[in-house]
Amino acid sequence: MSLVNNSSKDEEADERKRRRMIMNRESVRRSREKKEQHVQNLNDQITQFMIRNKEKVEEIKKIEQLFMTVDMENTTLRMEGDALKKRLMMLEELQISCNASNDAV
Repeated sequence: MSLVNNSSKDEEADERKRRRMIMNRESVRRSREKKEQHVQNLNDQITQFMIRNKEKVEEIKKIEQLFMTVDMENTTLRMEGDALKKRLMMLEELQISCNASNDAV
């Protein structure tokens, strides 16, 4: 009877060991799937960040071009303003000169 009893205990132990192995395999499989999903999510984020980065670089280029255009226009307007100030000063001097000669007559 002890032989049957031992055999039964061995079978139970083997069954527990087999179930534990199956559970461990399943746990490893789930862990791998979870890791793969995490890596896929990270790769998706990298792709999205690269797309956003490219868009931002293009936006910066457009803004830099706009800045250069506005800066050139600003320089031109300053030069025109300086020329107009000089012309105004010359006209004011001419007017003073004309007024002085009219007062002299």
